[in-house]
Amino acid sequence: MEMASQAKKLLRALTTPEQIHIQHGINMVEIIAAHTLMKLKVLEAIPETGSISLEDLAKVTGVQDSLLERMARPLVVTGFLDQVQPSHPSNDTAIVYKHTKFSLAYTIFPHKQQETKPAYYFFRTLYDQYLKLMLNFADDYLPFVAALERDEDQVQNAPTSSQAPSSSSAPTSRVLEPQDPRHNPYTFAIGQYGKATPWEIMGRDPERLQIFQRAMKGLDVMIPPVGHFDFGLLASTSDDAEGKEEVEEEKEVVELVDIGGGHGVVLKQILDAYPQLNPEKVVLQNIEHVVELARQRQESGVGLPKGVKMMVHDFMGVQPIRGAKAYFMRMILHDYSDAVATQILARLAEAMSPESRALICELVLPQRVGEAELGTIMLDHCVMSIAGKERTEEGLRKIFDAAGLDLVKVWRAPGVTGAVAEGRLKSCSAGRQHLDG
Repeated sequence: MEMASQAKKLLRALTTPEQIHIQHGINMVEIIAAHTLMKLKVLEAIPETGSISLEDLAKVTGVQDSLLERMARPLVVTGFLDQVQPSHPSNDTAIVYKHTKFSLAYTIFPHKQQETKPAYYFFRTLYDQYLKLMLNFADDYLPFVAALERDEDQVQNAPTSSQAPSSSSAPTSRVLEPQDPRHNPYTFAIGQYGKATPWEIMGRDPERLQIFQRAMKGLDVMIPPVGHFDFGLLASTSDDAEGKEEVEEEKEVVELVDIGGGHGVVLKQILDAYPQLNPEKVVLQNIEHVVELARQRQESGVGLPKGVKMMVHDFMGVQPIRGAKAYFMRMILHDYSDAVATQILARLAEAMSPESRALICELVLPQRVGEAELGTIMLDHCVMSIAGKERTEEGLRKIFDAAGLDLVKVWRAPGVTGAVAEGRLKSCSAGRQHLDG
């Protein structure tokens, strides 16, 4: 990343202000061209190894050769696709294409349908569920929301019959970031503004939901499940207790609650990495149909180890497990605005004991971003479409504080922006910070 940063600095130094629009333009054209060739199955028609002529590519795909050539040009210029010399010198006017490592990442060949390519699914998700929905963000969505706010202000500030209008009661409007799961650019673009959440909309289209879920698997590199917080600190040992009564009490304490933990894939990685944790003191929580799938995976032997409890729970509601050693949430809060994320954390605070920790595994942006944070910046804009946001450490501290928690430590993994923010109850954190290093 540092090498790439230096190379881009050189490129920027060589670029004049009069050329910047061309760079922005080629970025737009490249995205449209790549999506078009994917949609028309053109990339799959190019041999995995070897090459194919434009003429043969047109025959195989049924796409006009001139259209193919025009769509391929920007991809050749940007290095996404390769155009090579014909194998026969006598046919030196022929146009011949070959895959690069980048175009292969966006290609799933028919004989490899089960192949997992996060880049392929991530691009499709970005295109369908971000770009198309956010394209008119400034032109349509923001004016629409501003108009709604002005109307609301006019109602709230309308003078009574005995009052004369004054400048202080004049309606004002602000340009706000998306605030609500039902009121955001995603639901606006789909025509469901105020009627449904993105997850409810996505759930109506199994294919779209499956593509999204496969895309999310590629985020483990940015937000690793382990390598930051020492989950071994949660293991129950008699060494932590001074008397028999305390030992007995600790035996009953839940060590770890994974809230919104999907099918348990991340929780299993944690348990595999920290065998000192007792599966019988670990709980996975999610909505009903996800929990049922997690149970099936557990029973078949491919999911969580036996002993891990499954519990149906909506993290917007009251947390039923009180006083657990840790409540873990990975990639949950970034889907929500500050106001909603604060409500979620406040529910955790209600259930926490003085010894409990809130462990929030998220991307944590530095105040000044650079090359290493490109992925995080991209995700911040993506989740903005559903009224979410990626946060800095100060941004996390703000919502922790509003929920009655102190941010006592950010546990980081080397080389990535993914981290675990640890929160404690405000009245209890001061005396605990020094104990865990």
